Formats: sequence, C-alpha cells, structure tokens
Amino acid sequence: MIDLDILRKSAPITVVGHPAADFDCFAAGFLMEYVLTALGITARFATPDGSRDEYFEKKAAELDFREKAAGTVGPEDTLFLVDHTAEYPNKVVGCFDHHPPLCRIPVNYVRDESTCCAIMIYRWAESLGIEIPRKLTMLTVYANYMDSLSFKSSKGRLVDRIWCEEKIKELGMDQEEVVDFGYGLTDPSLPFEDFISTGIKTYPLLAETGSIADALFEAPASGDRAGIRGEQGYGSYSCTLKLKASYIVSKSSEIDAERVVEVLSARLDDTVAAWCFIVNNVADDETRLIVVTRKFYTDQTIGRNLGRGNDIIPPLQGMLSFVNDGTITKWLIENNLQISTMESCTSGLIASSITDYEGSSAILKGSLITYSNEAKILEGVPADVISTYGVYSKETAIEMARSSKRIFHSDVGVGITGSFGNPDPANLDSVAGEIYLQVLCTDREAPVKLVMRDLSQSRRKIKQSVTTLALGIVWATLRYWHK
Repeated sequence: MIDLDILRKSAPITVVGHPAADFDCFAAGFLMEYVLTALGITARFATPDGSRDEYFEKKAAELDFREKAAGTVGPEDTLFLVDHTAEYPNKVVGCFDHHPPLCRIPVNYVRDESTCCAIMIYRWAESLGIEIPRKLTMLTVYANYMDSLSFKSSKGRLVDRIWCEEKIKELGMDQEEVVDFGYGLTDPSLPFEDFISTGIKTYPLLAETGSIADALFEAPASGDRAGIRGEQGYGSYSCTLKLKASYIVSKSSEIDAERVVEVLSARLDDTVAAWCFIVNNVADDETRLIVVTRKFYTDQTIGRNLGRGNDIIPPLQGMLSFVNDGTITKWLIENNLQISTMESCTSGLIASSITDYEGSSAILKGSLITYSNEAKILEGVPADVISTYGVYSKETAIEMARSSKRIFHSDVGVGITGSFGNPDPANLDSVAGEIYLQVLCTDREAPVKLVMRDLSQSRRKIKQSVTTLALGIVWATLRYWHK
C-alpha cells in the first residue's frame, strides 16, 4: 500500500491538508502525523492556508486534544497529502484521499470511497500494528459522522458506520451526541455572507467552445480556459476555469434565494464560471442546490441527502461543460433508453435538437408542443394543478414530464414550461425569465427552476439558450443520476 522506505528517505515530511480544511482533514492530518512519528519518521501536520475548523476545535477542546497544526507549507517541504489531491511545486511522496482526483500523485497514492479520509489512515495504521490513542480514535469516529451528515449522505458507507458504532460502544461514547454533532448544523446567527460561505471548495471546469460554460463569457474559449480533457471523471482537466461550491447544514431547506444569487454573483470573475450553494436539510433528508452564473441561475430540491464530491459536483461539471453535439442522442442509444418530451416555452426545440443527430429515431418516442393551458390539460396535465399552482410552476412541469412518459411509454419524460417576456394574457402571474424543467427518469421528482438573468437578447436567442441549458440539465440527469 505505502512504500515506507520512500517515506523514511524523504523525512522530514510535512503532512498537508487541503485549503479551508474541515473536520476530516484535521483528523486525518493529525492521525497521519501520529502514525509517521510512531514509525520513526519525523513529521508535522500543516494546512496550505493556515485554516481552522470551528467544529474540530470545539471537539478537540472537549477531548483535551492539544495538538495544533504547524502553520503553513514551506517552499522546501516534502509533502504527504491527506484528504485531497492538488498541484504543489514541492516534492510529493504520497497521498491518502477519498475524493475523485484533481491531479496525478506519482507515488504512494491511496484512494478509495471510504466515508472519510481519517478512517483510511486508521485502517492502514492498524495493518502496521500501530495502536491509535483513544482521542485520535474518537476524532476519527466524529470525522466519519461529520463527513457523511451522520451517515445520511450517500458518502457514508455501511462498513464504516458499523466500525463507528462498534468504536462508540467500545469507548463509551454517547451515540446520540455523536449523531447530533455529526450534522454540523451551520450557525444561523452568522452574517449572511459568512453563513453561505461554509466549506468553500474549488473544482476545475472544462469549457470547450460551444459549451454552456463557454457561453457565460464574451470571448470564445481558447487556450487554458478551453481546457484539455483528461482520461477519466471530473477533476482530470487541465484548465483554469473553476466551479466553486459552499454549503450549509440545516433543519430546513428555506433560504433567501435572491439574496444568495446577489451575494454569490459578486464573487464570479474571469475564472469562476459558476458557484453552487448547497443546503443540506437533515430534518427532511433533502438537498437544495442553487447554482449561480452570470447569465442564469438554477434552484432545485432533491429528495435525499447528497454528497458534494460524489453526487453534486460531477453532474454540475457535466451540465456546465455540455456541448450540444449529439452527446445525449448517442448516450441514449448506447444505454438502450427512449425519451419523450412535452414542451411549452421551447416549442419542441429540445426534441428537435435530439433529432439533429443520426440514430435519434431509435430513442425519441415522440414530442408534444403544448403551448396553451388547454393543450396541456388535453394531454393529461390535471386542470386543478394548473389552477392551484399556475401553468408556470414546478408542479406543472412534473405533470408534463409524467404525461409525456405515460403517453409515449418512454423511459425518460421531459416537461418544460416558462415565460420569456411580457406577462402572458392567459396567465398574468407569469414572471419573465422563469422556466421550470422536470426530467423524469424514475419516480423521483426533482424539478429545476431555471431563471434567465439576461433577457436583453431576442426572443429567438433566449429560446435557443434555454433549450441548450435544458439539454445540459437533461444530460447531467441522465448521465449521473439515472438509475
């Protein structure tokens, strides 16, 4: 697993965690420092930005754990990375990580999908016959719960939960206290800008010419910003464009979305194409995602707790990097899936785009253009849904997707409704620029509210932009969330 000779020859070693280090990063860092020291290898734990984590500091104080991270990384330090991969000018002699890779680590690279990084190091230490002190064991338990929303998120592995529960009994810990602490509820009394800035992380974003991300900028993608596609998965791109993400943990999904958009818009620049704000609602086991860009934002609530690295960032990167080049058509053919649409504001352009590419007759079952309320009702949208929620609503989009799927007996149903310009005489509650999209793959309903922030273009161009965005959302849903 790890070549100890390389580590011994490289000492002293700086164990380094990621910027804006969280609980798991600190637990993994101190644990790795302890294990290396136990092996007779001089080591210290540091973070590249000297960051702190209030949850770790609180629990460390309660446990009387007095270790402190040793400042920042020096230019001559030899590094062993924990809880991340990253490009450093320093010599890197190893890495433990449980996230998708952001770069290549040349030696001693250990990655799996453990609930947290600390438990990976703990098990490695056990394999070497190293006994871990009680306090570090307890911090490893807390790290598992913190990194998985107390095992409510998809990040939490059953084998790790069983291990934690055994350690809780063995150490006489309070199970209820551990679970509550693991939620890591964000302090609602924080200033709003701080409140929505918890756990900021940055991810690379591919922006090829013609992609959704490319269209966010005035100049076409080129050079570094265009990026070079890597061999596998997200994070393997060579480019400078970024997607940022932050989150809160709460017992409600309620948040002032307009204020979130306002604050995060100010943080977008020539390198940050989008910002994803995540609300982890542990009371209702759901996740709300607000994705902010210069030209649009999306707002979606999904009925389960999602892990940022595993569930949220990959589909967002897929959506923002989407190019309407036949990708959806090819994927549906390869996976033997058929799709249908019921479209209002896009007037059939989603279906038309799918049929622009060879082989579409095998996968497009049909499309309905239901531009009026009457047409929607005629094709199966309940009249009381429209009268109760409005024709421009997530509820109507859900019923449109459901009706489309039922009528054409397709595997995937798409419903889209919205308004581009002046108020609709037949629906005076319409809001210009608000679109609702439902991609129905399974029984899970997770409609997307898409708000176009720039309505200065012609109606035709706005319609085409909405169609491209809708296709990107369809693609991301199919590619990453279809089960």
